[in-house]
Amino acid sequence: MDSTTLTILLFAQARDVAGQSAVELPWSSGTCDALRAALAAAVPQVAPLLGSCAVAVNQQVALPTTLVHPGDEVAILPPFGGG
Repeated sequence: MDSTTLTILLFAQARDVAGQSAVELPWSSGTCDALRAALAAAVPQVAPLLGSCAVAVNQQVALPTTLVHPGDEVAILPPFGGG
């Protein structure tokens, strides 16, 4: 399978600590858990947050076992609250 680049959108605190709103990673396919590990390796400052963040794939909150394919829209969503 060919590897390609996957763009991961970062929001809120994840964006703030990374200093960027998107990260591009080489990606062929894998689960959301594998994606979290790859993101933590690529952007270590985001790693402490990832355990509490949701991962959205194609605008749907994904399970840790959800497969992520090249071309999918992926977003890291830190917890948020409102009053």
